[in-house]
Amino acid sequence: MAVQQVNTLRIQLRKWPFTFNPGTCASRFSKLLSVFLSATCFILACLPATPALAIVNGKAVSEEIFVADYPWVVAVIDPAVNGICGGALIAPRWVVTAAHCTADGKYVLLGSPDRSKARRAEIQKVIRHPEFDETSFQNDVGLLYLKEAVDNPVAVIASAEQAAELLRTGARGTIFGWGSRPFGRPPSDELYAARTGANVPMLRGSQIYRNDPDTGPCGSDSGGPLVMQTATGETLLLGVVSATQGDLCASVGGVAIYTNLAVVNAFITDMLQRFPAE
Repeated sequence: MAVQQVNTLRIQLRKWPFTFNPGTCASRFSKLLSVFLSATCFILACLPATPALAIVNGKAVSEEIFVADYPWVVAVIDPAVNGICGGALIAPRWVVTAAHCTADGKYVLLGSPDRSKARRAEIQKVIRHPEFDETSFQNDVGLLYLKEAVDNPVAVIASAEQAAELLRTGARGTIFGWGSRPFGRPPSDELYAARTGANVPMLRGSQIYRNDPDTGPCGSDSGGPLVMQTATGETLLLGVVSATQGDLCASVGGVAIYTNLAVVNAFITDMLQRFPAE
């Protein structure tokens, strides 16, 4: 029986015969599969637009707004694992990002909010803050020294006085990222941004804790900039995304932790002075 082709298999289960016909079963399974796939496609098509975002409840940054206001926002790419982080160009050859985003073999995309249209810049040297703590994420800041200088505009890091004033008053901020999206979707090709709520954050060492129930960074938004505006309208770089308390993509907002660049600015200034600017 093992070497014979069997078109119909009859199994006696107690007193009730059960007939199994492979041809008929295959036909019925095909129809059921077709119905299931159609229903799945319908459900996915009806999902709201918001789950497609990188930054929770963010909006895509247009080319015009990017060029006018945020041309220094960059993506840091790890081709080995298709990983992505954010960053900010702070000098012609320097990008600031999170320390846990720094590693050899990465490169930078800059000049466009659309990663597919951005220009690639190679990294010559990777520098982590010497006191970065991988457990507490204190001093989670790193620098990427580019192989060649670029002519893009650069971000202005807030001074200690400016940061203290903006954080004391609980000014609203803006966060950016190309990171992961809900429902297991891959990182976004487009840059997304969102306004954080106006609340006084908690400060702990080099960290800024902001609790916003409506927005926050998702996975792979690490290293992305946190910016605020002064009373005179000047846009200042206050921090970079470090960590979150839980999955903010799933909870649609919550507590996010940013590295306060004013606290670690001595490290940044020291590194920029050690290497050629051009």
